[in-house]
Amino acid sequence: MKIIAVANKYKNLYYLDKDFSVLPIEIKNQIKISLVLSCEKIGGLIKLYFDDKGQIRLEALKEENDYTYDEILAKMTIKKIENELKDILIKLELYYKTKENLL
Repeated sequence: MKIIAVANKYKNLYYLDKDFSVLPIEIKNQIKISLVLSCEKIGGLIKLYFDDKGQIRLEALKEENDYTYDEILAKMTIKKIENELKDILIKLELYYKTKENLL
């Protein structure tokens, strides 16, 4: 697994892996805005990452005793992010696979 970005409401934190700092600022901003705003809405944290097969994934997680977290809303929000960022996610996946093949 390779983390791209994480938004964490518990810690009021946004993280972008340094390997993706070379992305255009517009793309970085779109990812950040989508993850942070969605995380504020549903709580918990949202993780954008590549799985072991190089496929891009979005996942919403919560701490064990977080009773304010809405799992149904989280699933709907993940689908919304996937739709809103569809073109960016496709390009990121291609970028990552190309980069991995060069190494």
